[in-house]
Amino acid sequence: MCRRAPRYYGSTCSSFTNTDSPEVAGHVYLCTKSEKLKVRDKMNWYVTKGMAIKPSDASFSRKVRITQGEEPCFVFTSSLYACDLDEAPEYKWQNPNGTLFPTSPLFHSLTSKAIYHVCTLTSDLSCIPRSKFSIFTNSKGEKFWHVEFIKRMTLVNEVSAILCEQLEGEGEVRLI
Repeated sequence: MCRRAPRYYGSTCSSFTNTDSPEVAGHVYLCTKSEKLKVRDKMNWYVTKGMAIKPSDASFSRKVRITQGEEPCFVFTSSLYACDLDEAPEYKWQNPNGTLFPTSPLFHSLTSKAIYHVCTLTSDLSCIPRSKFSIFTNSKGEKFWHVEFIKRMTLVNEVSAILCEQLEGEGEVRLI
């Protein structure tokens, strides 16, 4: 018998899509690194409710400012979120139908949010050679390391719904 995920799991990202939509108007910002409009808190669901439990890959990218004489930080954190709804919202700030949601069986709180925080993920890529990253320069001449990496997530216990995370490659990833 195939085990199935009891809820959605994912993290937020900034998206270039739909910046003109009235629904996202209060959530659009100008990214100073890429100099493009982005929408905050788009959900990237890499485990969906009901899917067969198997390793799931999630792609991430970060831009790290290159400052003369300073060592850049290649330790990144992101929050892991869950959603118990049958259809998860596209954005973290959405509350479908404006209704209250039952609290998660994971946490005994009085939350009324469709999406709730599970844990913080830390990815330490400082041991990866810089030659594996590309350099990005914006129109102001500011330089950034463009870091792309993949996290492989596996649901290891559907009772506690804790996710383990592994980084493909040479970095280290841990749950906090």
